Amino acid sequence: MNLKSLLTAVVVMGAGASAYAFPTISTTPEPGGTYINVYYLEEIQLTSADPFSIVSECAMKPYLENMTSGEVINCSSFLDVDFYGSVLHKISFTGINKNGEWMLTVPSGCLKDEDGNFNDEALEFHYVLNDPDLGLGDFPQITLISSDPANGADLFSWGDAIGKITFVTSDDDAVDYIDWKLYDITKGTSEAEKVWIQQGNESRVDVNRRHDDKDYWTDGLYIAVSGSEKLIKGHTYRLELKFCGIGYDPVTNQYPTPQQQAQSLELETYLDFHGLTPPTEYSPYVVEDLSPDPATYDFDNIDMRTFTITYSGPVKPTKFTYSLGQGAGAAPAGEYAPANDADDNGYANVWDFTFDESVLKGITGNIAVTIEAKDADGLPVKGNGDFDQDNFEYNIEWLCNLGADVLVSVDPENGATVKSLSKITVSCEGNKEINLQGTTSEKPSIVAMGRAAFAPIDLDDPVFNDDHTEATWEFDPITISGTYSLIIPKEYFICGDQMLTSVNNQTKFVYTVEGDDPEPGEVVADLLPSAVSIEDNQEITEALTSIVLTFAKVTFMPLDPIVEGSLYRLKDASEEYELVESVTPVENDFFDPTEYTYTFSTPVTLPGTYKFVIPEGAYNDEEYDSSDHQSGRISPELVYNFKMANDSGVSAIVAENGVVTVYDIAGRVVLSNADATQLNTLAEGIYIINGKKYVVK
Repeated sequence: MNLKSLLTAVVVMGAGASAYAFPTISTTPEPGGTYINVYYLEEIQLTSADPFSIVSECAMKPYLENMTSGEVINCSSFLDVDFYGSVLHKISFTGINKNGEWMLTVPSGCLKDEDGNFNDEALEFHYVLNDPDLGLGDFPQITLISSDPANGADLFSWGDAIGKITFVTSDDDAVDYIDWKLYDITKGTSEAEKVWIQQGNESRVDVNRRHDDKDYWTDGLYIAVSGSEKLIKGHTYRLELKFCGIGYDPVTNQYPTPQQQAQSLELETYLDFHGLTPPTEYSPYVVEDLSPDPATYDFDNIDMRTFTITYSGPVKPTKFTYSLGQGAGAAPAGEYAPANDADDNGYANVWDFTFDESVLKGITGNIAVTIEAKDADGLPVKGNGDFDQDNFEYNIEWLCNLGADVLVSVDPENGATVKSLSKITVSCEGNKEINLQGTTSEKPSIVAMGRAAFAPIDLDDPVFNDDHTEATWEFDPITISGTYSLIIPKEYFICGDQMLTSVNNQTKFVYTVEGDDPEPGEVVADLLPSAVSIEDNQEITEALTSIVLTFAKVTFMPLDPIVEGSLYRLKDASEEYELVESVTPVENDFFDPTEYTYTFSTPVTLPGTYKFVIPEGAYNDEEYDSSDHQSGRISPELVYNFKMANDSGVSAIVAENGVVTVYDIAGRVVLSNADATQLNTLAEGIYIINGKKYVVK
């Protein structure tokens, strides 16, 4: 019993079941038509006015049957595909090689409607295929008699050194086309294991390549090979060959399609060669670290365009180039300089690479970077390519969004002072269209700058105007006096029209709310700075020398006594903070002060968790001062938490009871069983700290 008979039997057996009207199914291409290209039947879509889905686990799959020959081709895939929010129900076929009448059969139980009901009858769709590239007739099956170089030959290189490879077959005149691919099969011959190197083709007549219609195989078959690919000693290389009876057509100026090649295939074989070129000798030094990590860092600030590479020994870069996509030529990317002390010949193990501003400006996608370096013996540092020969290039791919369209706050304007805040409208500079990007799970939020009795507001998606040039959020009114920020996360919006689009960088707009004036005799603790030089919970990697508070309007401090800010550090393995230092602020202008600076007597560098606390009432407005403190506004207690980290990983060392032993690179003892705070006294350089190597900057 063939497949169709079996299906009919199944349907008949179920004939006694209650009839169910499954949604009417149509196909694209439409059944009943005649199609002149096999591609129409290689992917068929099912459609219906009513929702349905494919049952991927059904026992029998759709199939095509040639009504003349009886040949049956089972589908190669049968699935639902999400296409930009629309579901496509697709059936795919491979191996259709005959013209004539074809019947598509979708067996019962393969489809399901939204109520869970299955199609209880098989569906059939009829097509006629009349592809001129099919049914081309039989082509002779020939054999390969010999080649030069012969199968198993030892070769130093591929390309110019060989020039061409010649063949003798059992019927050279039957061959009009040779397709070839060269692979490194040292790791294996499966598709996943073999490494593609080069490919090409030759045709008996090829006006494009030879510029005339002569037969260039009158003296025998050959393929021309070019380039200078080295064949490495110890590696095996496979040349896969297809000899076909259909070649280049000078009338239509067309090369044989894959379908024509398959139809006219006369011989499919391969030759193996063995490499003789000794592998390249590389430097013993390798790349140890790349900072910041390209997997998590984007170039979205023109002032932050430097990255650092640490090598295991002293080297000197010889190349720093970039490109913006496949096929794009490499161009100089910028400058590089030692990040630590170099030797007398300019070799160092840590290097800073800085992009030129002109390179990064305007980019809204990936930028591919290539670095090469050599040691003092002239040996190249091995790159990160997955091959042995000429692997000089260390390739990095960064994300860059410096060409992103800029968001602007329309109402209120950025920096505006308002009585209350309940509605914010933003747009794209240049009045471009904006839409939700949908690639970030973060929500826009409104936060208070400084410490205030205000819970951050996470905003839902905004409402757009008719032409999508403005987005508006509405929320419960904010009436507490203070400074607030709307923070729009990176990649929240997509800006631009048609194909000329970009995603936004993280954007912050600042607004000042001046609530109603306090009643006589009332003191309100809601006076907040408009800006602080550190973010709350910020991780800091460089020495912190001061903290600066900026106020939007004139403020006053009690002069007797002057209120200090206090720095505390969390004790190791405890919940208690210890006082590090109390600091007196200095105003920027005695007569019109808006900025107050707390400068530490010793810069903060010791890794750990800190908080900086300014007591309530340290700052007040003019009303509070002139009314003899009976009414007005004062600052609440201001607390700023931060973490002091260290690029060299010193924070991980301090966890070992806070005791360190340090050697310099020459092995001399610098510190022995010393308190970890002594790390702050180390000069720049490379050290062995508690048995591990670190770079102190």
